Amino acid sequence: MKTFVTSLGFFDLAIAAPSMKAALEAWGAGRPTLATSASEVLAGQTARSGGGLLYTGPETYGRQLARLAGDPELRARLGGAGRAFAAGWTWAAAARRWRGLLARVRRPLTA
Repeated sequence: MKTFVTSLGFFDLAIAAPSMKAALEAWGAGRPTLATSASEVLAGQTARSGGGLLYTGPETYGRQLARLAGDPELRARLGGAGRAFAAGWTWAAAARRWRGLLARVRRPLTA
């Protein structure tokens, strides 16, 4: 995983190339993330998941980092929301969605 796990237990997606896979792994482990808003994918998924904070530059990075560092309840709330979101993005959940889609579009073959 190309992320940095801080001593406070959240995943800093700024240290290496941001990755949606890394964010999902962090959320699946119940860990909040700190990600750049410059990545539309990460910003969108972070907003939908409720599992992390975003920063726009050095000043907001420091501010968001301080928020996470100073607020264990915030870390717990973000981590729980991320875990709930990630539960829908497992291989088993993807297989269920595919089976449901295939069942809806399946038509009998005619000879």
